[in-house]
Amino acid sequence: MFTGNNPGEAPVKICCANPLGCRCVVIPIIGQWPVAERLRARLSTERGFLQLSQQDLHALIHQGGDMCEQDQLARRLLRAMLGNETDPHDARETYLQAIADTSNTSNVLLQGAAYIRLADLLEQSGDFTEALNVTRSFLRAFAEKDWQRVLDKPQYDRMRALRTRLLRRFLIPPSASASC
Repeated sequence: MFTGNNPGEAPVKICCANPLGCRCVVIPIIGQWPVAERLRARLSTERGFLQLSQQDLHALIHQGGDMCEQDQLARRLLRAMLGNETDPHDARETYLQAIADTSNTSNVLLQGAAYIRLADLLEQSGDFTEALNVTRSFLRAFAEKDWQRVLDKPQYDRMRALRTRLLRRFLIPPSASASC
């Protein structure tokens, strides 16, 4: 969570220390969600950004307020993020739907979040072919010149590294590399 009126400022606010690449995503909330207002109040002591706990995410999902279309999609994405382990099929479908729903709109932050989380889910579940397809779609959707206005460098680099890792997996299957 970050303070600011322009969602384009969000990528600059992400400070990720994950050595495998950034899985952080920005979910913009437009309406007046009561829980979001309380979290914003905490931001004043957190230097302008705040990493949400699972408890915070559950509160956002269950206590949404005035719901415009974008906020409804944001709520579905938050629910899918929490459901990756408990209901991966539903999470996968939610991510796919979010990508489809945002392909021709200005909700690029939500689209980027859905791509990043879907690729991660597919890789974790062992669906490497589909994960590779998602990374390719992501890299087409966020062309080299466009990604910087929506994503931060660690997010973009993580998706490029994932694509490379998946390509290597297909070029040099794990069973072949183990026998060398």
